[in-house]
Amino acid sequence: MNLFLSTSPLQLICCIEAKRFYNTKNNILILREERSSAGNEQINKLLDKSEWDSVLILKRNSKIWNTARLIHKIKSLNPSLQFEHFFFADYLAWRTNVLLANIKASNEVMLDDGTNTISTFKTLIETEQHVYRNKRSRDILMSALGIKKARVIYPRKTFRLFTFFNLVSKKFPIDRNDFITLKERLNINYCFSETAPVGFIGQGLVGSRGMKITEYCNLLKTIIKKHPRGLIYFPHRSETKDVENIVRSINGVDYRKTSCPIEFEISNEEIKLSTIYGITSAASFTLSKIYTNIPIYDIEVPIEKYEMPLLGETLESLRKEIGLPYAELPDW
Repeated sequence: MNLFLSTSPLQLICCIEAKRFYNTKNNILILREERSSAGNEQINKLLDKSEWDSVLILKRNSKIWNTARLIHKIKSLNPSLQFEHFFFADYLAWRTNVLLANIKASNEVMLDDGTNTISTFKTLIETEQHVYRNKRSRDILMSALGIKKARVIYPRKTFRLFTFFNLVSKKFPIDRNDFITLKERLNINYCFSETAPVGFIGQGLVGSRGMKITEYCNLLKTIIKKHPRGLIYFPHRSETKDVENIVRSINGVDYRKTSCPIEFEISNEEIKLSTIYGITSAASFTLSKIYTNIPIYDIEVPIEKYEMPLLGETLESLRKEIGLPYAELPDW
């Protein structure tokens, strides 16, 4: 049997691809509830329960109790708790490492979790750092419930990575996610036109949590000035209502509230685009792998345009790893 843990729409896409790539049978999917209705709607669009032998829903609240219940449910499906593969993306998450402490997996396969994959792999996995996520009070309660505490986090000999990023390692096996299943489902050749509007991938961190809202709006206006046919704006599922209202008010913006991940939205809604812009996002990279006929550019944002300089510094280092061509926006 095989166990998959997904906590976001992107991770679910990666689970679907991994199931095919590793040709797994008897597959149990664990889905954690999304915080937002938009996230849950995207999950519902992606999920075909008939493709899985069992689908278990993990609630976000009451972390200890729900994790204990989850493990007991898994044990009812597989009493030995032995699995050929365990697929997960949240390498540092407490729940991930509680699961790993309570099951036996011949292969521990890490999936992509956006650009977090790059920083986690470079700073923690390649360096084989040990990380502890234990709290005495929590561990005691887990023991009372018959559940082992979260294990010490570091990559075991059974670790491997299934990624769409261009990562390499001499220590750990890396398999490439080329989105074979996704490409088969999408009409990717229809969506490019030189005379079409441009697309913009919305940021999840804008305002006090990230890029300054005035700079963000100026960026959108600069792109519209360069592309007078207009800009189709694809919001991040965690975008706040305040940011949404401001973006909607900009002339030339076609605000596209999506019900599925952008990788699906473009094809399913038959949206034609001449170019796509993003700011160091995993979506930019995945789209470049899927819609190979659409030019996709990364926007270099100076650190001073962020409310939190540390975020700007982090994105600057990730931008070099992603390796997409930079956008030329001289008026910004």
